Parts: sequence; structure tokens; C-alpha cells
Amino acid sequence: MERARARQPRKVVAQSHELEAHPQAVRVTVWLCATRPDSVWKLSPPRDTLGLALRGEEGALRHVALTVNGVRHELELEPRELLAYVLRERLGLTGTNIGCDTSSCGACTVLVNGESVKSCTMLGVQADGLEITTIEGLARDGELHPVQQAFHEHHALQCGYCTPGMVLAAVSLIEAGAATDEQAIRLGLEGNLCRCTGYHNIVKAVAAAAGVS
Repeated sequence: MERARARQPRKVVAQSHELEAHPQAVRVTVWLCATRPDSVWKLSPPRDTLGLALRGEEGALRHVALTVNGVRHELELEPRELLAYVLRERLGLTGTNIGCDTSSCGACTVLVNGESVKSCTMLGVQADGLEITTIEGLARDGELHPVQQAFHEHHALQCGYCTPGMVLAAVSLIEAGAATDEQAIRLGLEGNLCRCTGYHNIVKAVAAAAGVS
């Protein structure tokens, strides 16, 4: 009897980044791993390495200009600050939730230039010149975004902690034209976890917003 073939491990790629905020550029190796070929790369930087030559050093701050929910912000950031904490602590946008700090749950998902990104996997300095949308910026003129409205109508939430990230991931999925049926929606949202296991109504809401049965 033929032995079952062992499942291949997920591909892991090392990529080197240069940070010029320190007088002598610090070369930092970060590990990028994809959950599937078409997914957004997940960046999980070793914090001690990032901060090693920067802690306590004057002149380590880096000037960053980013647009969040249509408003331009100019900030002085440490290169080791994660985008999730920049949004929450620097800009007060606490709708971006921190659920795991390991890029697993998707509660911190935001839109970066229109694509969904887990903001705990991206450094604040990497957002320089980019446009970011958080859950606070999705509604327009007091009107809910169609995905928000669909979540409301289909009661696609329980505790609500995962909802901001789930909504933004769904917006990106729909705008990319990838929410074609229930299976595609479930696959597209696999990087966002609902600990209350409310997936059935979430999928119904995304399908309604996407106009698919």
C-alpha cells in the first residue's frame, strides 16, 4: 500500500531590509511567509534585532508622511514602531484592534493603497507616502459603507472584536473581484479569525455586499 505523501511545509523566504535611520544603516533580516500563493506577505520582524542599535540613540527618529482616512499626517517615528501601534497610539484610531501580535488573527487589518494588510506585520516607516484606510474612515457622510451595512443587516458579528478587520478584509476582497461565491469568500477571509465562530453570517454578509448568491 502506497504511503501517504507528507504535507510540504509552507515556503519561508528571508528578505534583507536596510534602515537608514541610524548613522550606520542597520541591516535587518525579517522573515516573510505566505499562507498561500495569492495572499499578502506576512512580515514578522524580530523586535530585539530591529531595536538593538536604535534604543537610546539620538537622531534615530525618522520623518514619515502618510495619509490616513484622507488626512495627511507627518510623524517622527522610531524604525521599530509597528503600523498597528502608530495608528492606535499616535493617531488615536483604536478601531484597529490588536488580537495576537503574531500576524495570525487579522483583527488589525487595514487597507494600504486599497489592499488589505495586517498592520501588526508592517512597520510605520514602511507606510511613508502611502494611503491607509482604517475602519473609522470607511463610512462617508454618515452613511455606512455597503459592507458595513451588510454586516449590520445580517448580524455578522458577536463580540465585535474581529469585525473591523473582517470588514476591511471583505472590502478588499470584493474590490479585487475575488468574492465570487461562498467558497471564494471563505478562502479570501481565511486570514481573519472570529473567535466567536460567527463565520456563517459573516460569509452571508460579504456575499450580499458582493451581490453573489
